Amino acid sequence: MKAITVDIKDYLIANTDYVFGTDLFVSKLPGTPVNCIVLFNTSVAEPEKVLEDNGTEIENGMIQVIIRNTNYETAYVEAYNIKNCLDDLHGVTINGTDYMYITLSNGPNELDDSGMLEVNKKTGVTLLSLNFRIKRIIN
Repeated sequence: MKAITVDIKDYLIANTDYVFGTDLFVSKLPGTPVNCIVLFNTSVAEPEKVLEDNGTEIENGMIQVIIRNTNYETAYVEAYNIKNCLDDLHGVTINGTDYMYITLSNGPNELDDSGMLEVNKKTGVTLLSLNFRIKRIIN
């Protein structure tokens, strides 16, 4: 089983024009390119045990998607492209893992870049975040 962000990265690559390592990254906001999208794992709640069967667990996960772009309008277009690709996705299998649902929790949210990389301060980029709640079967 892969990290949720790795599965979502693979889903985005298969269903959009994003290219991993070029404009789509996992877990680290790169210094370059400035215009990019990064997926981060976050947590939401403990796993659920399904008592009717032989030990199935349901993972309650969350990911944060950060969109960084030098153009405000382009950043919002990218945010809505991702939202439209992932929001209300249910009953799909990604990399052999069954996803019960993926739903937008909030966003796009505009972020203050005060704690972000120095490159953001130099370029005056727009930072947006999207947060998605995810349920997947983990065994």
